[in-house]
Amino acid sequence: IQQRIDRDSAMLETIGVCMFYFVTTYYEFMAQFGSLWKDKRYDFDKFYSDKAYRSQLVKEMANFFLVKTVQFLLSTAKDNGKSNINNWVRSATCEKKYLEALRNNIGFDMNFASEYSDLMTAYKTVQL
Repeated sequence: IQQRIDRDSAMLETIGVCMFYFVTTYYEFMAQFGSLWKDKRYDFDKFYSDKAYRSQLVKEMANFFLVKTVQFLLSTAKDNGKSNINNWVRSATCEKKYLEALRNNIGFDMNFASEYSDLMTAYKTVQL
């Protein structure tokens, strides 16, 4: 039982670290480009009533934000000097480097703005 507890504890810790970076990525995109959709929200009624819509929304959000999160994390990992990526993502240095990489890449790569715009246009459809 102790082995399962240790394994599950490590997994939960990893999920928590990844969630921090994922949420940070989401809110950084919102801060940089979200003003265009400030008068709209997601269709929560459809999200809860239509399983296909919900599945597609989750899939596309994960494909965009999760993939970007991993890309930015990996771009900082080459500078880490540590052999283990798990140790790197838990370090304060990684958080700083991640935020720098995230802001720099979002600010200079207009493809990110275009992809984010397409995603928000597709799913932020309900007027406030």
